Amino acid sequence: MLKAPFSLESIKSGKLSEREKELLEQNILTETDLEITKFLYENNPHANAEFVKSINEGTNLLTLLIKGNESEFIGKEGEIVNSLSQMLKKKVRIVSLPERAEMAISNLYSIRIKKVTESYLPNQPPIKKVYIEKPKNQEILEKIENISNLLTYLYKMKTEIIIE
Repeated sequence: MLKAPFSLESIKSGKLSEREKELLEQNILTETDLEITKFLYENNPHANAEFVKSINEGTNLLTLLIKGNESEFIGKEGEIVNSLSQMLKKKVRIVSLPERAEMAISNLYSIRIKKVTESYLPNQPPIKKVYIEKPKNQEILEKIENISNLLTYLYKMKTEIIIE
């Protein structure tokens, strides 16, 4: 059964849960994620995989982060990914998330990760800290907040990126 960031009940009813609204307001999830979720529930509801998040890579490219079998989102002869590309008017790339989310981010953005730690303070939720080598590309530095939000969503805990 398909898993997605928005529930089937929310899509069918047209009313998002409070948590889904919060994720949209914080720009952790986007309207594009909502559109893709609707499309997948309509066109591939029995997929044995999970649509996690989309990443807008500029005017012509959108990356879908998934867990599970990539072919579930490509479809026979590319029919699903091609229809999605036409709907969004962008080339769609499917990327399967490894067990460690920071590795996907490292590969997508060409970031060298030095270490990942968790910080625990009394009476506060834990924070994951991802230490990275200073990127040579200025565009990556401009995306650090978005990358941090994405990791927060993937880890399901507050994540900070520390540039060394």
